[in-house]
Amino acid sequence: MSKAPRKPPGPLSIELSAAIRAEIARRHDLKQGTVAASADISSTQLSQILADKKQFDIEQLDRVCFALGLPLGDLVRAAEAATPSRHAERDAKARKV
Repeated sequence: MSKAPRKPPGPLSIELSAAIRAEIARRHDLKQGTVAASADISSTQLSQILADKKQFDIEQLDRVCFALGLPLGDLVRAAEAATPSRHAERDAKARKV
């Protein structure tokens, strides 16, 4: 049985990964591999997530936030505020029904 193709990350996931990329870049002494090790995920997996090829699951996101010293709720609220139109397509379809 083959797996269904994964959906690409949506706007909220992309915003979350962008915020984490920015935080890692802001800290010149911090490497992506160090964050991955601290979060107990592989460097390859973190790289794919930060390149918007895969999505975080909530536990991974929580561990990465902890590794960076970022409050998970603050990061999600900021990403949510930066993507106000993320439900626009779904809302438009719902209004047509």
